[in-house]
Amino acid sequence: METGVPEAVERESRGTAEEEEDNGSSAMIWSLEEANEKQTSQIGASACGATAVIDVLQALGFNVAAQVVDRCVRTNLRKNEALLPEYLLSRSVAGTTSAQLVAGVERLTGGVVVGRLFCLYPERQVDLCRWLCQWIRKGAVPVATMNMQVGVPPGEEIPDAWHHQMVFGVAPDTVYMTNPLEAGEPLWVWFS
Repeated sequence: METGVPEAVERESRGTAEEEEDNGSSAMIWSLEEANEKQTSQIGASACGATAVIDVLQALGFNVAAQVVDRCVRTNLRKNEALLPEYLLSRSVAGTTSAQLVAGVERLTGGVVVGRLFCLYPERQVDLCRWLCQWIRKGAVPVATMNMQVGVPPGEEIPDAWHHQMVFGVAPDTVYMTNPLEAGEPLWVWFS
């Protein structure tokens, strides 16, 4: 059966016997060491989406210049020097949407790599690690799009942005992401 996924990626995503023993909730695209070496640092203001796409393409064996990726995902910049109304409008659309990331990846690879957007609303209970693991084992390279305005600790400033990060692995209770390199513990997560 033709999957459209490079054989090396498909072979690596199948997992090991050890991973099967943990009920299928662990899979790594990169090891922690590889992620530390390969991850891309934020390429510019409001460009976390383009940065995530660079890492996704790298994980799938594509080498595309950062400027080309940024142009294809159509990152919108803030107009810091504009008058207040135009500045506020630019803030409201700064960065990229998930749909722009999917379209950019497809454009950059001539349709060889396809993307899918999974909205997790209306609110539902999801075993995120297990779900991501299944996709990674099928050869997918996930990107998490997170609303940074939700879950801000009391007393901290509320961010004005969403954030895109490539997911390079999951364990039973941890999701590993790039830009920045970090791990979270969303065993059961409620999305809204």
